[in-house]
This record gives sequence, C-alpha cells and structure tokens, in this order.
Amino acid sequence: MKVREFGSGASTVLMLHGAPSPADDMVPMAEALATQHRVLLPDLPGYAGSPGGDLSYPAVTTRLVAMLRERGATTLHGIVGYSGGVYRGLALLLTGLVEARHLVSLAGNAGFDPEERETFRGFAELVRATPEALRSPELAALMAERMLAPSWREAHPDDVARVASWLLLLAPADMAAELAAGAESEDLRPRLGQVRARVHARVGAEDRATPAAKSRELVALVSDGRLEVVPGLGHAVFLEDLGGTIAWTRESLEAP
Repeated sequence: MKVREFGSGASTVLMLHGAPSPADDMVPMAEALATQHRVLLPDLPGYAGSPGGDLSYPAVTTRLVAMLRERGATTLHGIVGYSGGVYRGLALLLTGLVEARHLVSLAGNAGFDPEERETFRGFAELVRATPEALRSPELAALMAERMLAPSWREAHPDDVARVASWLLLLAPADMAAELAAGAESEDLRPRLGQVRARVHARVGAEDRATPAAKSRELVALVSDGRLEVVPGLGHAVFLEDLGGTIAWTRESLEAP
C-alpha cells in the first residue's frame, strides 16, 4: 500500500480518503496537521500507487492494520476520515487491533441502508457491463450534485470537473468491486457503543451524498461524540471550506 508520511511528531494521525476520492485532495490537510503530528496518508487499495486485489471491506481493513503495524502506529492520536474513510476508520477501531484517542468524521457514516445497498449493486452492475458509463456527462452531473452544494457548483466549475474526475480514479473493474463491497459491507451502527475514541463529526447541511442525519446518528450511537452541521456546504467539505475544515480538525485533535 502506498503511504505518504508528513511531519515527525511523537503522536500519529491516520488520514483516510473517501470512495471514490483521491488521497491527493487531503494533502493540504495532512501538511497542516503535520506541524504537530506525524501524519500517515495512504492511497487505499486500487487507488494511485496501491495495488487492487480483494477490495472487500474486511480485506482492506486487514491491509490497513498490517500497514500500521509495519510503521509502529497501532496506537494513534487520531484518525481523520472523509466520507467512506470514516467507515474504514471505525472498522479499524472495532477490530480491537488499533486504538485512537480521536476520530474526526468529515461527511461520514457507519453503515448503509437497504436502499443504498441496492444503489451500489446497480451501479456496480452498470460499470461491469458498460465501463464507458463512468465518462458519461450524465454521471458527471450526478457526481457534482451529490458532492457539491448548488451555490458552490455555480461559482466553481473547476470543482465540478474535479469531482467528476473522481469517477476515473479506479480501473472500472476495481470501481465495480468497490461498489459491490459497499453493498455487502457490515452495518457498524449496532457496535458503535464499543468505540472508545472521541468522535468529532462535521458535515455540510446541503450534503446529498451522506446527509447530516447520518452524522447525527453516528454521534448519538458512540459513547462520546460531538457534531457540527455547517450551513451552505455539500459533501466535499475540504473543497468548499478547506480553511474551516483544517481549523475544526485541529481543534478536534487537540480536545481533551
């Protein structure tokens, strides 16, 4: 697994990108946090320089645990996850093999409802049958609607193109495999009471991909959680409000 390291502090923070979204987009946050912490930013399997293979959620969790063990980092100061990276961070903690004092959830969730799972299955089947669909204008427009708030889309056409490009981060076969893995993933919500990390959740009020209700549920189910719902933001909080997201994440990691 390809992993970039930033900083050299005594405490370690693991950052986990979403699905699909690139680790590259989290580099500005990693650099900011690296003034106080050692930061590990992996490209998850199938992305960038990391080989694909088995993309089931348990298999990726196993690979993440192995990576952390290799770096002597199974006891973390914090995990910062974006979107699907939040689920992966929670899954790591629930193995009992990784500990963290804080988990920062940016537009995250802990499990998919039946309708969401059916959507993933249908999309996986589409990509398997018609890989070129990932380049369709219709799908690009749908990505923009789900990732970005309407006002941001109108004012930032470059970010509209940027989030559409996320559909091409994986080879089509890996994209289909990751979607199928999401459809079959464990619902972590019944086990969230076991999470001992303090959970800090930040989500945009206009998030269509992972609505604020998901973050409210996550915070309600863990033993120690707090929530900030930000008016005017969509799903890609680190694009629409990079400075605010960095400041909020720093504050969260410095909390008692």
